[in-house]
Amino acid sequence: MNRKIVQKVIQVFLCLFLFVGGFPGSGISQEASGDMIIFPVEDTYVEISKTTSQGNVTGLKVKKADSEYRNAYFQFDMGSVDVAGIDQAEFKVYVNNIDSNTIDQGYVIELQAIDDHAWSEHEVLYTNQPGVQPNETGQRIYSATDRGMVLGTASVTQKEVYISFDVTDYLKAHGVATVSFRLVGVTNNRGATYASKEAAWEKRPMLVIQSQTNGNPIPPDGDGDEPAKVTSISISGLTPMRVGDTSQAVIQAVYSDGSEAVIDSGVIFSSSNPEVASISPSGWVNATGSGTTVIQAAYGELNPATYVLTVEDREEIPEPEPEQSMLSVRVSNDTYVESGKGPLGTEKSMKVKRTSTEFRNAYLGFELPQLVEDRIIESASLRVFVKKLDSNTVDTGYEIEFQGMLDDDWNESSVAYSHQPGTWDGTYKESDQGFFLDQQMVTQSSVGRYLEIDVSEFIQRQTNGKASFRIVGVTSGKGADYATKEDTSLNSPPILEIRTKADEGEPGIPASLAIEHANGQNLLTWSPARHAAGYKVKRSTVSGGPYEVIGETEIPAFIDESFQNGKTYYYTVSSMNDMGESPNSFEASVRTTPTQPKQVTAIGEDRGVRLTWSESAGAEEYKVIRSEEENGSYLEVGGLTSATYLDTGLINGKTYYYKVVAINENGESMPSATVFAAPVAPIVMGTLELSDIFGNPMTDPVPGQLVKVSVPFVNQAPSSISGTLVVGLYHADQSVEVLAYLEANVAPGEEKMEAGFELAAKVEGMTVKAWMVDTLNGINPLSNVSQIPSQQK
Repeated sequence: MNRKIVQKVIQVFLCLFLFVGGFPGSGISQEASGDMIIFPVEDTYVEISKTTSQGNVTGLKVKKADSEYRNAYFQFDMGSVDVAGIDQAEFKVYVNNIDSNTIDQGYVIELQAIDDHAWSEHEVLYTNQPGVQPNETGQRIYSATDRGMVLGTASVTQKEVYISFDVTDYLKAHGVATVSFRLVGVTNNRGATYASKEAAWEKRPMLVIQSQTNGNPIPPDGDGDEPAKVTSISISGLTPMRVGDTSQAVIQAVYSDGSEAVIDSGVIFSSSNPEVASISPSGWVNATGSGTTVIQAAYGELNPATYVLTVEDREEIPEPEPEQSMLSVRVSNDTYVESGKGPLGTEKSMKVKRTSTEFRNAYLGFELPQLVEDRIIESASLRVFVKKLDSNTVDTGYEIEFQGMLDDDWNESSVAYSHQPGTWDGTYKESDQGFFLDQQMVTQSSVGRYLEIDVSEFIQRQTNGKASFRIVGVTSGKGADYATKEDTSLNSPPILEIRTKADEGEPGIPASLAIEHANGQNLLTWSPARHAAGYKVKRSTVSGGPYEVIGETEIPAFIDESFQNGKTYYYTVSSMNDMGESPNSFEASVRTTPTQPKQVTAIGEDRGVRLTWSESAGAEEYKVIRSEEENGSYLEVGGLTSATYLDTGLINGKTYYYKVVAINENGESMPSATVFAAPVAPIVMGTLELSDIFGNPMTDPVPGQLVKVSVPFVNQAPSSISGTLVVGLYHADQSVEVLAYLEANVAPGEEKMEAGFELAAKVEGMTVKAWMVDTLNGINPLSNVSQIPSQQK
């Protein structure tokens, strides 16, 4: 059968199936009228270790590893689609399973469009991927430089759900009967498996196209060939508003068979008095002034639906009681930073952009409402309004990242480029990334609309009544403007939507986790969690996990003694009761004291000792301690950051004892083993030679005779040494008869000097000695002592 015919049959079947309730457990509800479902005609994935194509598998692995990209590929036949009539189009892929190291934090994936459609799922391998430039060996192996047109990113945090990407603009501009997509992992070393077209019906990848000219414009009634018809529409979702509020108008359709469905495309909205409230093409109502206006929705040839909306001044409507299920919290502080500019808290726009030299980040601060005791936060979403894209961003869009910050001690009037909250030194760097929340693609279709991200777990962990967020540009050189609370013409400030529910006794998330490292222990403490009967303490050597449960406790404190010195550990805590286990707390980390320095050596040099050792894990600096006795008192003689030290100003020939200690912010390591060395004299004296004044060797010296002493020596140092040559005649009791001093500047190599004196009246038992000493103090020996006894009997 022709492939297009088969696809059309599948589409009709799927529309029937969706109308009667959708896929069980799939996360897909009945699509709105006008939806057209297209399944891929080819899909596969690549992995470096696979030697055969993976076109017939039911699961597609998408993961970025240190040495490879495991990408998935999809191809769709668009021959039956009226591209010009597309109102909205989504690419959906079902998450079968998430890797074990990805469950806690999730990971980010990216959808790319590629122009290469000449491929088959039964031929694609890791070395011949479509849409990839060949390397020098002719292989087509994907790298980041082969990135196709980026259509969007998504954060994958749970399994057994569909992930969606908006591909409306791409399909409308593409204009070709075949489209191909590539799904790529963004977060390193994390991944998930996605259903392929070979999987069960309710999990297959698909394009969902909303249009008035494609597919089946109205749901079938299931009783015959004729579809049910829309007989009337109504507006819901609107209630009396106050100035500054926003709300979404929902259009409910009633069909000829009595069924009802929500229509989210093909509706034309209008407001009779835009100065009171305006309404966007997608149905978002912005209340701008007090008064009354008629909101109208037109759909096809039907009678328009209307709603009379009343808007009152803000002070005339009391604040919502905290026990209501939905709370809309307006931003308290909103600003952005730009190099060379001061605080920008009064601006009407926030610029979010990454350039080659700076990050222009936006900052949002919210005051959280005080909930009554019997209610808790069920979910929360952050909404930010897009005003316009930079001119170089209109065609391609760009990607931004949302981060949660634990630093709430800031306000919009003090934040500047060099004074940003949640950073180490005031200036943002990628290492300062806060709690990752989401990444989103901002395109021209985003302008005039709110971006919305799920921040539920982040808000549920807050205990100080505040929440702060940072928005950062990911795509370099491109940007957009976002509305602030100061732009009263739009009245579209950043908003935090919080949904509450009755407290049913589920264990709360532990907060304020702190760690203190002391006395060989890591002491963890945290705030007591709601309804907690006990806690699980979890640890990892990698930020973000995976975590290992290392203990349980009934109190909000725990002592960990099972760690290794010199490592950084990351901890998180969850609470438990009979109803189950809470999500993990915010992560906290600690670096333990360094390991003991090992392989310490000490080598004597001239008037000094050089020490070296192997670097200690976790050390920031070292100190060297010295003693003149092995078991004596040790004093610090040097502090340094490298694993070597030269101790100078010592006395040659004297023995010194050393230990080395490693240090970081949490304390000191155990001292190293003791090493010792003596500074070495650089000059070696040879055998002395005695002669008379005529130079003849003296074999029988007599009292009163003049003697000449010849002193040979070698300077072993690499440079000249200044000193004093001392030549002396000593009695048997080592008392001095006579001493001669000669100044010397000795070059490297062999040298010989002479000194003379008159022999004593009695020469028996006399000894001649010679040595070199330091010119500066006359004490420090620069050589050994050479001596010969006189030969007088």
